[in-house]
Amino acid sequence: MKIVGLVAEYNPFHHGHAYHIAQAKKQTGADYAVVVMSGDFVQRGTPAVLEKHIRAEMALLGGADLVLELPVRYATSSAESFALGSVSLLDALGCVDSICFGSECGDIAPLMELSQILVDEPAYYQTELQKYLKEGLTFPAARAAALSDYAAILRDPNNILGIEYCKALYAIHSSMAPVTIKRMGNDYHDANLNSPTCSATALRWALQTGHNPREIACHMSSEQYLILEEAVRTKGPLWDDDFSPLLVYQLWSVFPDEMSSFLDMTPSLCDRIMNLRNEYKDFSTFAVRLKSKDLTRTRVNRALLHILLQIKQQPFGPEALYARILGFRKASSPLLTEIKKASRIPLISKLAHADQLLTTDQLALLNETSRCSSLYEIVSSGKMQRPFVSEESRPIVIL
Repeated sequence: MKIVGLVAEYNPFHHGHAYHIAQAKKQTGADYAVVVMSGDFVQRGTPAVLEKHIRAEMALLGGADLVLELPVRYATSSAESFALGSVSLLDALGCVDSICFGSECGDIAPLMELSQILVDEPAYYQTELQKYLKEGLTFPAARAAALSDYAAILRDPNNILGIEYCKALYAIHSSMAPVTIKRMGNDYHDANLNSPTCSATALRWALQTGHNPREIACHMSSEQYLILEEAVRTKGPLWDDDFSPLLVYQLWSVFPDEMSSFLDMTPSLCDRIMNLRNEYKDFSTFAVRLKSKDLTRTRVNRALLHILLQIKQQPFGPEALYARILGFRKASSPLLTEIKKASRIPLISKLAHADQLLTTDQLALLNETSRCSSLYEIVSSGKMQRPFVSEESRPIVIL
């Protein structure tokens, strides 16, 4: 049995994601694809447009065999932590042979070369990096300037994340083989729907601006679109500004000396938040107001999200990970059997059983993720005026 691992957000799922899953299986000769997917909040510091079980079902319809949830502090962290958590989870399953990710360059060699430089941090790189940081560049810009020979690769978001996956493989001494597939269609940030393989960014923009549903339907299977349509009608897509009242409450509830304890917070951002919170209007406007030359909008978004979710800089390592199942295909039951035999971490199918299966740190990580998902559900149910559904009562998606 050969198993390939993928890391995704599927925010939302589209034809490009189905292509990635199919190519991952084809290029690695894998019998099964295991996806580690962000839950109800994502890496750019916002809520997912649709809740995690809906996105998991769309992924299973798109070719995934098993979907596991990435704990929220990894899912909403920097690219480095996001990748380390995801790769560590896949590696801990004990039976995943390879990890496959998309990239703009489509060539694993330069990504591996760059990851080795960034892991070893040779003296010339450290000197150049510090020089550009002192000039006030953001960290991503300073890193690209310090590694000018690789600047073109470091310009593209999927390449950058691919490098982080490779770094994580080095860091944990994983035997999983890295494989990359060239990204097809629109760029990651392109909001144009007029492409056979548009980006998730374009689909989110279409959902937010009320586009004709047919313009969205053509970018996913008919089954997936029916799920999306029903979810939008009953649960509604969520956006960062849906959480605005909760965020301003947290901003004014936190003591000044506590602000710096949140994940992704910097001293300068902490000062800016304290100085500007009187000007707060909503989540997105405040994030733009806080953005500065040395802080990207995404970094600001993540810091604000961590204040909202009360996620602090706690020393959770990979040993605190667990594998919570969001969904699987019945035909893939041999895969579950193999994971149960080989996994070095607990496999969670029911939250009610977690107390007996998890260590103290694993349980704390699971409870943090469940608490954040409950907050997502509170906002969703309030927005759509429907009954609240508890995290514990949500069944696994089985196709």
